[in-house]
Amino acid sequence: MQTNAIVEKAILQAENYCARSEKCASDVEQKLYDWGFEPSIYEEVIRYLTEHQFIDSKRYARAFANDKFRFNKWGKHKIKMALAQKKIENSLIMTALSEIPEREYFEIATTILNAKLIELKRKESDLYKIKAKLYNFAASRGFESNIVNKIFSMD
Repeated sequence: MQTNAIVEKAILQAENYCARSEKCASDVEQKLYDWGFEPSIYEEVIRYLTEHQFIDSKRYARAFANDKFRFNKWGKHKIKMALAQKKIENSLIMTALSEIPEREYFEIATTILNAKLIELKRKESDLYKIKAKLYNFAASRGFESNIVNKIFSMD
């Protein structure tokens, strides 16, 4: 009976946690750990939350990709790595990334990379160093090198 009470308490806390914003299974597992629950109940809690649609990996991947792209201005590679770290299936990651509009993706990448280019030109005169720093910046934001190549060809 004690075990069921513990599981019910964990489920209740996890439901409240999931109700505030979109969460994935690994987020919930981390919270259960933080709250001091035994790992032996994680699977049961996750199963319950999934069955009752408190967590949904597909919905989470779509929301995460959209938010990180729109608000944080992350590139697809960085979003992909972050979702993989959260143990989201690769097929769900690819689906979420495919929903990012290509035109908007290129426009945002162009905007932030052009801003960085202007900043770099103020500090550096060597075109080779500017290009290297811009590629590094793009990579740190998760943008592909072909995006940088397109921007340079437009310059």
